[in-house]
Amino acid sequence: MGKIRVGLIFGGQSSEHEVSLQSARNILQAIDGERFEVSLIGVDKQGRWHASQASNFLLNADDPGRIALRESGENLALVPGECSGQLQTAANAHPLAQIDVAFPSSTARWARTARCKACCEWPTSPSSARACWFGGLHGQGRGQAPVARCGLKVAPFVSLTRSKAAGADLSAIVEQLGLPLFVKPANQGSSVG
Repeated sequence: MGKIRVGLIFGGQSSEHEVSLQSARNILQAIDGERFEVSLIGVDKQGRWHASQASNFLLNADDPGRIALRESGENLALVPGECSGQLQTAANAHPLAQIDVAFPSSTARWARTARCKACCEWPTSPSSARACWFGGLHGQGRGQAPVARCGLKVAPFVSLTRSKAAGADLSAIVEQLGLPLFVKPANQGSSVG
């Protein structure tokens, strides 16, 4: 059996663009190269997709303050039509190798919603749609409960919506959770700010 081809999608239009680049680097270093072959799909700050090479996809990779996506000459385009070969190089319509599983590592807002599922359905493999089922659960509050039910440790939390925040009893929340508290946006990046 051949290697599973993973489409690692990272970067994007987000205040956490650089965090996503670091995450992609960490994933690439940690992934089992005996089982998986990774196709890097870098999304720049303007939202353009690039076919990236593992050997040089980042500038200043060791400096979190200066890390940046090295924009390749291979801009990608999503072409409607046939199920296979829909992700192509923009310049010459050369199809990207077929992806078995899409792994969105981007913290951009589109990657945390059902829009990600639509973007990840370009491969023919049914596993890619399943890989993006998390889009509906990728918010800070919505993702905690299913993770805890799987037996993974989850820090105690309170999730407040915009409509509930004004009437929230902050003293009761502090009593319930203790100090210090970390406040994170539910559906934006939470590593910055």
